[in-house]
Amino acid sequence: TMTTSADVMPRNERLEVHYIAPTQFVPNSKLPILIYRNVIPDPRDHNGTAAILEGNGYRVDGFYGCYDTPHYHSNTVEAYAFVQGYTTIKLGKGPRDEDLGNEFYLSKGDLFVQPVRPNFEGSLRRKLTRS
Repeated sequence: TMTTSADVMPRNERLEVHYIAPTQFVPNSKLPILIYRNVIPDPRDHNGTAAILEGNGYRVDGFYGCYDTPHYHSNTVEAYAFVQGYTTIKLGKGPRDEDLGNEFYLSKGDLFVQPVRPNFEGSLRRKLTRS
């Protein structure tokens, strides 16, 4: 049987949709950033977390932390499942932009999805804090 996102992720009032406007220095995607709050049933279970991501069409390349360096991927959709602690990330602002806004707090059980556009524009991100 084929598994769909409806099978592995709860119907969700916990979904946040954030559009990140382009800046003078960062084009950012016209597609939204998606944050699912507290949707990973047992974040300590890496196999279960991987199954949720894979069941929604994401390839799991490992379990890593977020990077401090501002960067984006122009041709890759990224999904981060937070399995421990917390982080604050800044989205869509480069080193030459004003350092205001677009900060998101994410914690254990949250899922963050950063899409790209078909014309390969991503959204810039970097980690600000973590535990």
